[in-house]
Amino acid sequence: MITSIEIARLAGYLEGEGCFGTQRYNRPNKPYTYPRIQVSATDRDVVEWAAGLLGARVKGPYGPKSPNRKAYYVCTATGAAAVGWMMTLYSMMGERRKGQIRKALSEWRNKI
Repeated sequence: MITSIEIARLAGYLEGEGCFGTQRYNRPNKPYTYPRIQVSATDRDVVEWAAGLLGARVKGPYGPKSPNRKAYYVCTATGAAAVGWMMTLYSMMGERRKGQIRKALSEWRNKI
């Protein structure tokens, strides 16, 4: 069971490092719009922790593209899991992230 402390920690992490939006796929005669939550970071353990809560898998490492950079990892939650988390986290987010969530849910509902 996920605790309220873990939910608050995830909200804080996504406020700083997360992205809320939609992914569009165009299939013949039927476009699909999926809500998504994505986070990428160089700390694999933190991305794995977030992925565990979000019900996502970790991809990577990607990079580094130059010697001065670190490799990074990505996790993306989509569909119903992303919608549920957006609704759960909404009240804990700042105005910018709330705007991203409102836009993503609107696009998903309206299939824009």
